Amino acid sequence: MAGGSERVPAGSGAVSAVLILAGILRPDISHRRRRYASAGHRIGSATAATTIIEFGDYQRSFCRDWQPHIEAIFRKYPDDVAFVFRDFPLSDFSYAAARAAECAGDQGRFWPFHRALLADTNWFAIERFAVTAGIQDMAAFDACLADESPVPSIENDLAAAMELGAQGTPTILVNGVMAYGVVDSLELEAAIRRDSPMSSQLRGMRSTHLFRLERHALTLLGVVGSIASTALVEPVTAQLWEPADLQMTIGRLDGDDAEVFGLLRTIEVDAAGNVYVLGEQTSDIHVFDRDGGHITSYRRRGQGPRELLGIRGSDLDSEGVLHVADVANGRISTFELDGDTLAFRTVTTLRFPPTDVCVLGGRRYVLRQPGGPTDPTISEIDSDGQVIRGFASPEEPREADQRRELGRTPHMLNYGYLACDEATRTIVKFNWMVPVVRAFDPEGEILWETTLDDYVPWQLTASRPGVCCRYRPDPEEGFSHSGRSVVVDRGGNVVLGLQIEGPRSAENRRHELIVLDVSSGRVIDRHPTVGVVGSVRDGLIFTYGEEPFPQVRVFGTR
Repeated sequence: MAGGSERVPAGSGAVSAVLILAGILRPDISHRRRRYASAGHRIGSATAATTIIEFGDYQRSFCRDWQPHIEAIFRKYPDDVAFVFRDFPLSDFSYAAARAAECAGDQGRFWPFHRALLADTNWFAIERFAVTAGIQDMAAFDACLADESPVPSIENDLAAAMELGAQGTPTILVNGVMAYGVVDSLELEAAIRRDSPMSSQLRGMRSTHLFRLERHALTLLGVVGSIASTALVEPVTAQLWEPADLQMTIGRLDGDDAEVFGLLRTIEVDAAGNVYVLGEQTSDIHVFDRDGGHITSYRRRGQGPRELLGIRGSDLDSEGVLHVADVANGRISTFELDGDTLAFRTVTTLRFPPTDVCVLGGRRYVLRQPGGPTDPTISEIDSDGQVIRGFASPEEPREADQRRELGRTPHMLNYGYLACDEATRTIVKFNWMVPVVRAFDPEGEILWETTLDDYVPWQLTASRPGVCCRYRPDPEEGFSHSGRSVVVDRGGNVVLGLQIEGPRSAENRRHELIVLDVSSGRVIDRHPTVGVVGSVRDGLIFTYGEEPFPQVRVFGTR
């Protein structure tokens, strides 16, 4: 882009027109438009008649897709349009990329670095981006990256996005109308040039734009023309998985706030068939009935005793109590559906951040990051949060892991997911970055261990202390696997959810499930899916995905 660039300090500046666009139209917030345009990185004339604001995430494919359209508009209307970028990172990895861009901005190179992040298929290659962006003082850049404290400007942007009600990226602001997704340059130009109010023009383009996005979504799911042709599998017996049909979807591009999700984390289903949808970045819980009707939502984000800040895992016990692992607050919170209200019940503060939780016969087991080479990764805790016992020793980096530098980051080796099976009294742990599944009894004794075949781990490129999670797909294979979920169905099957990604993340993202026998760990079957397996219950399989927008899809069996 041509023109000047600056990060506008919070609370300063003014704008003639602020646009809020994004596939979905949201309420008019034009009365607050000056505040949303008063911070972030701005490029373009201070007197521009139109200011476009993007809340973006460097990891999201839609943010990359949006970039050429705003570039085209800016080239055509350099004196009439200004652009403000504000960070809305939806994962730790995205936050690290946003931090790197801010570090580049400290040397006056934000926009070159910003464009490099959005243009390169491997946006973890920070060193290459720094060279491309013209960073001169690499020592200062490295020191900035190594500082793991929260970045005030990013935190300010996150708070603004939450206040705005942003549920996905990119969220783009244009004249008080908000939407999510990619609005192309022709639509933008038409809106900018019309004499009538911008909001009415955007509403006029809504139907055709949403049709394109919905068509794209169905194409990705393989259901254009015939939903019944969607191929997903569900156990009919303990050793038979057959294709199933799409029964229901929860979550929309446009609709009530309860059905427009942010980044999803887990799904739970109770005995009545009610579906609990838990959001990671927004830290909210939505409950729907068995027909997909919204029952209630729990939205209290923060650090108070009844608030949630970082949902990382959950489990619904046999009594219908929902246990939520809040990694940011370091505690386990419990909730119970009481009529049409999700009531808060208890909070248990821990001495470590929990990354998942499961319940077996009233006993709670928490997954944790080991503090040392001999520390356990699973702890049984009492009602006060005290550790009763610990087990499941940390993963040892294997030869292949060492070659991929995973051994440098033990937290990556030991991050994962838990599931408890009441019928067999079994606790199952599935790792995220390494192909290992282990089962334990309630006392912590190992029952079996399975190493998955044809599993391609990620290659880490982290080389500096304090720099987390720079990884890329295996360069030889062109893709890599990562574990995303583990559930146990009533037929005695352990169902693992895997994600396979190529160089361009979402564009090359696929999912599959692997079925193991809960008693022996023997692999039974393996099939592609259209999302992460979140829950399996009563002949239905519940999946969730992020592209083209967050949504829960429910499949039945033949």
